[in-house]
Amino acid sequence: MARSTVEIRNETTITLELADQKGHWAAPPPRAIRAGSSATITLEAGVFGSSGRLVYTIGSASARHLDVTWKSGFLDRDHSDDVTVEAPQGFDASVIRKNERAVVRVLESARHAVPGFRPSRNGLHFTNSWSHELPVMAVGKIVNDLLDAMPAGLGSVLQIARRDPDWMPLTRADAGLCGGMVFTALDYFSAKEAVPALRTSPTASDDPLFLFIRERMLDSLDLRGDGHRWLSYSAPQYPDDDEGLAGAVTHGRRRITFDETIPAVRGDIDAGRPSPIGLIRSVDLDIGKNHQVMAYAYEQKGAKTALWLYDPNEPDNDDLVLRLDADQPAGRLRVTRESRGRAAGTGPIYCIMSLRGYRAQKPPVLAG
Repeated sequence: MARSTVEIRNETTITLELADQKGHWAAPPPRAIRAGSSATITLEAGVFGSSGRLVYTIGSASARHLDVTWKSGFLDRDHSDDVTVEAPQGFDASVIRKNERAVVRVLESARHAVPGFRPSRNGLHFTNSWSHELPVMAVGKIVNDLLDAMPAGLGSVLQIARRDPDWMPLTRADAGLCGGMVFTALDYFSAKEAVPALRTSPTASDDPLFLFIRERMLDSLDLRGDGHRWLSYSAPQYPDDDEGLAGAVTHGRRRITFDETIPAVRGDIDAGRPSPIGLIRSVDLDIGKNHQVMAYAYEQKGAKTALWLYDPNEPDNDDLVLRLDADQPAGRLRVTRESRGRAAGTGPIYCIMSLRGYRAQKPPVLAG
């Protein structure tokens, strides 16, 4: 019979003290989980599965309770879907999967931000719009390169065909060089150098900043690494949930967003690094619709996440936020976009993925 295991990570500055418990435990739950430490708790399964509940007070204020409940069926292997957690006002708690266990993170509620980063200061000051006179890259060639980089058989499963190498110029005004601008802004920030003061995008084909951004655009696609995800996640056959034909190959778009990307973004920001992310905005293989931005702050309130972004399409905007909720109904990912406190929709976002291929490069120093 299966056991159900939950790890509670106390990432607050306050000790958690056991107040109540219910369940058949492999070992007694700890009476206290000190600040900065964690505890692994295993629930023994009965004939029809297992269920348990733990209540911890947060510090000496007995009215502040962390309530963790979970249950699993007789043969369940992945129990984290059955774990729920409630935290009091002023604290956040979330559940992620890790090695067939549920990990509960408990944090003091606050907006976490990369020190010193603001789009109005550290983002490029011009918008992601480029002259048609500049040399272009074509999406068709990139699609073929991404298809070649896919794990064996995945392209066939998702029914992705090769394209004409000259299909869809990438530097057209409505596609732009967003990934190159994101990586370039991060390069300047990592080098502790000010971004160029330019308010309009370069127009000369030999401009050093244009050439650098163009190369960083290619780097952001990670053609030799995980860049095939741009293509596979945009395929109409790719599932939103962990079901369907492709579900046997990899996780659905929702799970990628909440179980892979959000924890990775929080980890980057907690370590003081802005986090480049990709927004999948196409499910018909039109990867030119996809977009790249950079998260530099987050706020976690239970299952609700807010990400503050540098978006090359909106230069100098310090109040651009994506909001999403892991408790949303099954089906397509639902994301709310706000700009300067108001709803600002730009079409659906089907998946958010972490860009793992970033490697810092020395940005150009411009004269004047």
